[in-house]
Amino acid sequence: MFTQSNEQSFDERNRIQFAEMACKKYYRHIVKYKDQKQAYVKRYGFDDLYGYYKREGVANLYSRLPQVVRKTPDYIVQIATSKHDTKQFLVEAKGCSPYTGLYLKISDYEAYKKWEQFLKDDDVEVMFFLYSGLRKNVAKVISLRQITNIINSNVLKKDKYHDNGEDRWTIRWNLIDSEEIEIFTPEEIAKFERIGALYKKLENEKQPQLSM
Repeated sequence: MFTQSNEQSFDERNRIQFAEMACKKYYRHIVKYKDQKQAYVKRYGFDDLYGYYKREGVANLYSRLPQVVRKTPDYIVQIATSKHDTKQFLVEAKGCSPYTGLYLKISDYEAYKKWEQFLKDDDVEVMFFLYSGLRKNVAKVISLRQITNIINSNVLKKDKYHDNGEDRWTIRWNLIDSEEIEIFTPEEIAKFERIGALYKKLENEKQPQLSM
């Protein structure tokens, strides 16, 4: 579901939704046809933002769930690495501007580390799928272990979110040592832009949110 705002572009205010769409396309199509590997991807974590639960009247219940449950990674992914072997991952999809970098809440990182600990005996890695947004239209895939190495290198800037005061790290795009992968076709981007133009037209009207 896409959202409206007069203060941000259509791409910026729906960065998380585009990241999740890009993640599914990457594992379902790009890995399959470019890398010639069979991949299975299934939604696992909560499929919308806190605002959805607030609108539906269950925000109080959601906020009382343990942090590690609320921060469940978005997808379970299984990739066939050979004819007889497979590799499993938990994947978190995040919007990440190449210009400002990845904002990573410290509380989120600690929850992901717990997931990594839960699954260490099964050799299941926690991964991040980072999508730049439509303007640059590229993604990087990086493991939680790699992010931990960046954190331990003591090169990160630590500050707080302006809206809730939570601590976060800012990880610059060029510190993320991973190939840039183009995700959407020009035709797909044009379709998103047409939807964005429709939202802009309706911004000053009281209309229900549209969904894809």
